[in-house]
Amino acid sequence: MVLPRDRSVTIRGICEPARRVEVRFGPKQASGRSDSEGRFAVPLHAGAVSADPAELLITAGDAELRLEDVLVGDVWLCAGQSNMAWPLGKAATAEAALQRADRSDIRLLHLRERASGNAIRYSAELLRDLDASNLFEHDGWRHSDEDSAATFSAVGWFFAERLTANVEVPVGLIQCAVGGAPIEAFLPRERMLADEQLAPLSEDWLDNEDYPGWCRERARFNLGAWFDDPQAPRPHHPFEPSFLYDAGIAPLAEFPIRGVLWYQGESNASSGASGTAVPPQINRLKLVTLIDSLRQQFDSPELPFLFVQLPAHDRPWVAFRAMQAAVDRTVDGTSMAVTIDVGDAKDVHPRRKREVGERLALLALREVYGRNVVAHGPEPRDVRIGKQVRITFHNVDGGLRTADGKAPRGFEFVTAEGEVVAARATLDGDSVVLADPPAGERLRIRYAWRPVPDANLVNDAGLPAAPFLR
Repeated sequence: MVLPRDRSVTIRGICEPARRVEVRFGPKQASGRSDSEGRFAVPLHAGAVSADPAELLITAGDAELRLEDVLVGDVWLCAGQSNMAWPLGKAATAEAALQRADRSDIRLLHLRERASGNAIRYSAELLRDLDASNLFEHDGWRHSDEDSAATFSAVGWFFAERLTANVEVPVGLIQCAVGGAPIEAFLPRERMLADEQLAPLSEDWLDNEDYPGWCRERARFNLGAWFDDPQAPRPHHPFEPSFLYDAGIAPLAEFPIRGVLWYQGESNASSGASGTAVPPQINRLKLVTLIDSLRQQFDSPELPFLFVQLPAHDRPWVAFRAMQAAVDRTVDGTSMAVTIDVGDAKDVHPRRKREVGERLALLALREVYGRNVVAHGPEPRDVRIGKQVRITFHNVDGGLRTADGKAPRGFEFVTAEGEVVAARATLDGDSVVLADPPAGERLRIRYAWRPVPDANLVNDAGLPAAPFLR
């Protein structure tokens, strides 16, 4: 496993009641006593970064537990829905990645859900027994190798690979991601109940039209056997409010993590796979509440929260992407990876996960580890409208260019009447110049402002510009 560096971590367990418990990790020692029920909690400071395998020894009376091959480094939580859970073995570059997967400095803890959002009817046994205490199963911490990495989050693994190539710190990844899960499932119940807009979502969620529609539809199918014969109380489901928080996030309390990688939103952005866009205000509230609750959970007010903007796909995700960009601009300690260029118009699971993980790693290197790397794509700094429109960008890293070497595409004029007119664009240093703007006041400029935009603006590092409306 990986213990967090330069932080105190609580070693918890059960032994004989009223026993002295000693914890040893290399030269570090700590002790405590078990209570009347045999439970103990011993704080241990693991020390500085170490890639040298060490033994964690826990003794209580005549009993002992030895955990070998323990490193000290940084642990990141990989959470969200299916695109975070998408396994490395199914990524576009899986074959080459798995050949590099044998890494002693990357350790993986994969929380696998017993009940998923796949199109299956749950068995009677699962309907009867499922609760937050047994939703997730795992095999403990594992080395990254071809076997363990193949089923682990591709985004998380590529993140760790890029991170460790630049920072000599062992990395532990904890995957807690469930396909199709709405953000509500990751929110603590008390936080939802404390907000007048979120509180109604925590009750009667399967019949609440304001709850994500696809999630309600799929959950009803999964729980079909119970609906056919509803004799007992309604069973739990991983999509229900706060369930994934209780099952996967809350048990990690007091385990110091370095930060959160978040890839989620597909279930919240629209009312269904072919439905209408959800108003961005409520999704912003949910996302900001999530960030704040995670920081409270891990007792870290500045906990880094790195997240993925939804990529190009043929669903009404424009407003959700804009909401994500607004959170990136206004909430401290957050950074957004732009992936508008690596989506798939027809498949909600784009296979190009390497770019996503690596862009998250660049954000971490710059914003968390203080490395002098280019981590952001071009962002508009100034827009001047006259006989032509000049958009000046920052984060250009030596100059603007296009991904395919052709003229810039994806720019449009929006008139006061709402008419959208394609713009002819050229590059000029750190600016894009748009010719022949329509006459009239309140002219606005937008870029990549479509579900599947034909857009190609990047900086010299190859990082794409995010969609914007100015």
